[in-house]
Amino acid sequence: MIIKEIQYGTQEYQQTLDLRDKVMRLPLGLSIYDEDLYKEKDAYLLGAFDDEQLLGGGVLIQTENIDTLKVDYLCVDTDIQNKHIGTKLLQAIEEYALLIGKNSIVLEARITAEPFYRRLSYSSSGGKFTKAHVPIEHILMNKQLIKQS
Repeated sequence: MIIKEIQYGTQEYQQTLDLRDKVMRLPLGLSIYDEDLYKEKDAYLLGAFDDEQLLGGGVLIQTENIDTLKVDYLCVDTDIQNKHIGTKLLQAIEEYALLIGKNSIVLEARITAEPFYRRLSYSSSGGKFTKAHVPIEHILMNKQLIKQS
């Protein structure tokens, strides 16, 4: 498995959309293609690949706070979850954030994913909420990043 940056609008980017749709929207009777994803042209997009096959992906965007980035999506194919692909993707996102001088990451985790993020030292803040375009409970989580020497 290799993890690499993905460019917006490429065939690899299209693979991330297809995967996110399969894993995160279709089970809810929704389509990711109904969402405005134009902001992703300025995002840091990352994919985990086995040869040409996309196993998982992540989208990292800038927040209003200059020191904080937001994981907008982190997704692993349901057929291969629990093989540490999500962990490796999130670690690569954190390394990238530190590389560009950011010290904090926030995300809106589905309640079902909260234990995964807690294992990776993310803390929840605030109560549960439902996003307008994804009608399931989420919780705001964050992590202060520490540069390894």
